[in-house]
Amino acid sequence: MIYACRGLRADALATARAWPMATDTLVALGARGLCVNAVAAASADEPARASLFTGLAPHQHGRQTPAEPDEAPQPLADSFVHQLADAGYHTAGVGCVEPIASALSESITVADVHRVRPDTCDYYTACRRTGVLAAVMAQREQRLRRGPLEPDRLLLEPSTDIDGYIARRAAELAESLPTTRPWALIVAFSGPGNALPPPSLYDGIVPAEELAHGVTGIDHPRAAALGSPAWPRSTMERLTPDRAARLRADYLGRVSLIDYAVKRVDQRLQERSDASRLWSVLASDRGYALGEQGLVGDRVVLPGVVHTPIIVAGPRGYRPADEVAEAAADALVATTDVAATVADLAVTDEPLGCAGHSLVAALRGQGLKPRAAAVTETPDRVSIETARHRLILDRSTGQPTALFNALTDPDQRQDLLHPADGPPDERWVRARVEPLKARLADAWLAAPTRPNVFATDPTPTRGTVTDPA
Repeated sequence: MIYACRGLRADALATARAWPMATDTLVALGARGLCVNAVAAASADEPARASLFTGLAPHQHGRQTPAEPDEAPQPLADSFVHQLADAGYHTAGVGCVEPIASALSESITVADVHRVRPDTCDYYTACRRTGVLAAVMAQREQRLRRGPLEPDRLLLEPSTDIDGYIARRAAELAESLPTTRPWALIVAFSGPGNALPPPSLYDGIVPAEELAHGVTGIDHPRAAALGSPAWPRSTMERLTPDRAARLRADYLGRVSLIDYAVKRVDQRLQERSDASRLWSVLASDRGYALGEQGLVGDRVVLPGVVHTPIIVAGPRGYRPADEVAEAAADALVATTDVAATVADLAVTDEPLGCAGHSLVAALRGQGLKPRAAAVTETPDRVSIETARHRLILDRSTGQPTALFNALTDPDQRQDLLHPADGPPDERWVRARVEPLKARLADAWLAAPTRPNVFATDPTPTRGTVTDPA
């Protein structure tokens, strides 16, 4: 069982105590195994989702820029889902699974929110039948035109919202999965970082007036050092504390919806006769900025964007030893580890060239393979993170644009390359930057380029489940 979220920040789980809300289902899922903070391989949607499914860094799989508005995601020719299918697993997918559709035995495919008029989408078909399609399409168009600060607020029921619909269809599909052969169910949500307000039931889960803290105006030169913001400068300049608070309240409402969605699917799976053998993995491809340093969305190197949760949960009742969870919590983990972890759980081969390491080793008491550095790629920046520092480089020139102490400045407030009291000594800079650049070189040399990860032509799906009339 694999839950793939988009834009779920590591600090969105209640255990992080960053926000005044509960995520009881995700916390309970983590208690059945491991819950670790991971560094996203990419900060933009399609590259990040491709890395999650393939275990490859963007410079390996070749997709380093986000999809254009209304562009369908490129199909993947290799992923952990393909490996599962080749090993004889029945593979079922629900939600934003277009990139892996060719490997699925059956699918309920939902187009992501940036695709206003997709050719095929089960969610749009259902919206047409219930009479809300025009309103949903208008909301998507408003999001593309005006950004996340002035969304259309539709009075949708949770099951009519895109992620609520994905959860409902996944719960239905869970009942019909085979019991005579191994199976894998992939549920790919569009949120919580999809810049949409939550359905009415989840609107106001956390009062917005409690969420305006820490919001500052955008410093454009400083923002440029962190990457290219997802939304234009005019949008960022409208980000007042009140608007940021409302944006955060919307985001947390969607996190609560995802928490309930996972509960709904998990409860249905626990009713199956093979539930005692059920392992679940929850991960997010990247996080989402919520007004920190005046920024919203993705494509920048901020902790809220590059730090995401990974949960590996055993069957209900499974509890790892305390020392196992503690050892994993201190490790440097990356989202590319998800593909290796799923392959390990399923006893299949990893996707060829996988840059990740299995997290299952920690549950076996073997510890995790050490990683000297974790790398995040944005469309124009590369970030190297170690236990002590985070260095950001310009992709085109290789020159450093920012350096932070990850231990004493986790929120990236003090750029060591541009201190307030003047430029630092060049020898001091070289002594810290060059070793980090060497770690980047080591990481990339250890992960060779894969030229054929994306299919040149979309491959027909192996099977399709249509929404009942």
